[in-house]
Order: sequence, then structure tokens, then C-alpha cells
Amino acid sequence: MKETLYLSSTHLVKERVSSGFMALVGCYEVSKIAAFYLTTASAIKSNVRKPLPFRQLKFDSSPWITSSKKWQGIAVAETYQENDLNARAIREWYCGNDLDNSHWKLRDDTFPSNLAIFTPDNIEVNSPGVTKLMLREQATLVRSFTSGAIATRQALLYGTFEAELRPSNVSGLIMGMFLHRNGPHQEIDIEFLGKDTTKMLVNVFYNPGVEGTKLGYGYRGTPTLIEFGFNAAEEFHLYKIEWHAHALRWYVDGYVVHERVLWDPTPIPNLPMEFNVNLWHSRSEELAGKLDTPRLPAHAEIKHIRITQG
Repeated sequence: MKETLYLSSTHLVKERVSSGFMALVGCYEVSKIAAFYLTTASAIKSNVRKPLPFRQLKFDSSPWITSSKKWQGIAVAETYQENDLNARAIREWYCGNDLDNSHWKLRDDTFPSNLAIFTPDNIEVNSPGVTKLMLREQATLVRSFTSGAIATRQALLYGTFEAELRPSNVSGLIMGMFLHRNGPHQEIDIEFLGKDTTKMLVNVFYNPGVEGTKLGYGYRGTPTLIEFGFNAAEEFHLYKIEWHAHALRWYVDGYVVHERVLWDPTPIPNLPMEFNVNLWHSRSEELAGKLDTPRLPAHAEIKHIRITQG
């Protein structure tokens, strides 16, 4: 097991790095990692703390969601292949710098359960040390609120997707860090609910089919609420989704906090998806709470995004 030091905008962190993936946040790498082989079991073992408390919320009912609470899915061992580590960071963006328009886009759309519409004006890219996603009351033809969202221009298949961020703690708002596609609909989520930022919602949506298949089933997905033991809105933390063909893992500050394997309780999404970070106003008060309008405008903050494949 190789240890790597990385420098973030706020602190020096030592993280055990395993699998073929490099976890790096901040402005430079302090030590170099040699490529090596590890099985999934040994990779997970070194990065797992005591399990955090969690609670499964209501799942959708679907042929692609197992209903048995005793079923734990199908675990498949993976072998990590040797790679050119210097060539594997394919998308990276730091600390308030301008976004590379060839890789990233500022969204200007919305979706049915979002009571805000995304506009590029709600991204403050050049804030000192951070980028802010703003949400404000602003009447448009289709919504009474506007907000900000960043996404990759290309759809990506497998890899690690990480961001150092601080979510909003305004009730009624959700900060999302997730992969998403339509036709068929597949999705892998981290969401921070403004009504309680001591928890993180992880979720997976799966529909089968090849590119262009018109399957978009799923309203709730398969959500699980994980307790942090700290308030995520008080300071920056590093969050990561690790997406393999046979497993998904969610990390906080370098440690696995949740894992799913095949049919636990869904198949693993298997088609390219765009990576997104956004702030939105949920139509569901049950999920996000009632909007605390006097606290608007609200914002969430990002220091760094890194996507790695290989």
C-alpha cells in the first residue's frame, strides 16, 4: 500500500492510495506513486474507517431493484492494471480559476423537480480561492429562482470523480455532485440536503439498454442517508465517487463511507455519463425541507474538481 501526501487549499493530508486511481487535491503532488496491482478486497481494507451510521430511505419499485433486505448483491473481484499515472487526470480544475470551455460547461437549463433554472450568471468563478454556485430569487419565464451548475461537456465511462466543496445549509436547497445521463436514465449521486448538512444522501438510478433506449424509470431511486459526525457546511471536505464496472464506492476525506456491488440493490450503471456539480431548489419539501426564503441569496462553494480515468 502506497501513501501519498497532497496539499489542498486548507491543509496537508496523508491518504493511502490504492487501486489504479490517484487521489490528489490542491496545487501540487508531494510524492509520486508507482503503478501496482491490488485486488478490490485489499484496496478497500486499507481505506475503511469504522462504518458510519446510515439509513435507507424508500426505494422505487422496479424490475431493476432487488427488494430483499437480506440480499447483499454480487461481489466481483477486480484487478487493477498498470497505467501511465501522469496521463490519467483527464479533467481538473482548481480554486477559482477560469473553467476550460473545451472540457466544462455552465448549464442553462433545468429539470422537472428543480424550482430554479440554471444560468451561467450564477457561477462566481473568480471568487478568491473558491468558486461559488449562487441561488437567488429571480423571475424568469419558467421559474421564480435561478441557480448555478457546472458539468463536463463529454460523457465519461468509469473512473473517480472528486470535489473539495462546502454545501449550502439553507433549507429547501440541495447541492448535488453526481453523474447523470438520459436515454436510458442512469445516475450516481452525492447530495447534500440544506435542511441537515450533517448527512449525505447517496443514490443510484439504473435503467437498462443501449445508447438511445427510451427508458427513464425512477423517481426516488435507491437513496441511502449517511451520517457524517460533522457539519459539512462548516468547512471544506473532499468527496469522491469511485465508479467501476462491478462496484461503486463513495469516499469522504479519503475513506470509504459506502459501497455497492452488482445488484446491491441495482446493476451498476454501465453507460457514459456527464459529471455535474450544482445547487438547486427541490420541489419536494419532504426531501429538502421548506425553502428558507429570508436566507436567499444562498451559495455553495467549490475549491477543486478532479476526474481520473485509467
